[in-house]
Amino acid sequence: MVWRLREYLPVGLGHQENGSGGTSGDRMLPEHTRSVKLFCNVDASALAAVMFVLLVVMMIAESSPHDGTSPDLPRVSHAAAVPGALREDATIISVTRDGSVYFGNERVSPADLSSKIQNRLTDRSVERRVYIQLDARARYGTLRPTLDSVGSAGIERVAFLVNVRRPSTSPP
Repeated sequence: MVWRLREYLPVGLGHQENGSGGTSGDRMLPEHTRSVKLFCNVDASALAAVMFVLLVVMMIAESSPHDGTSPDLPRVSHAAAVPGALREDATIISVTRDGSVYFGNERVSPADLSSKIQNRLTDRSVERRVYIQLDARARYGTLRPTLDSVGSAGIERVAFLVNVRRPSTSPP
């Protein structure tokens, strides 16, 4: 199908139909509207916006703990607030369902955990309490070596981190 833009045809061109359905001498656009230059502009604001979005996505991806293997914490009805777990220098140990143990963001074996905790406690400003994030589906046999390592490091104060179950509001 050929589209003809009659309003852009230069004056003096005939509009005679030929056998092919088009007009003889028609042009899509006149010579003076065609540009010989190539446009090689890059919109800097669009490029900056795309780069900003990519930067934000990468920052979010890097900040996720344990490369996406964070434990599914158990839900409880009555929990005590533990504001010390939000400190930047809090000693947090995570135990996942499959038995993987993480000291902060680093995967460690339960045997090496004691030495990692002792190295961390050489700094006097660090709280002498360990916060454990245990997956709700993990078995006690998975947790026991971790607790033994924490005890052998000289830590007596251990807190388990949980999620608080929200009370269900049923309509009257």
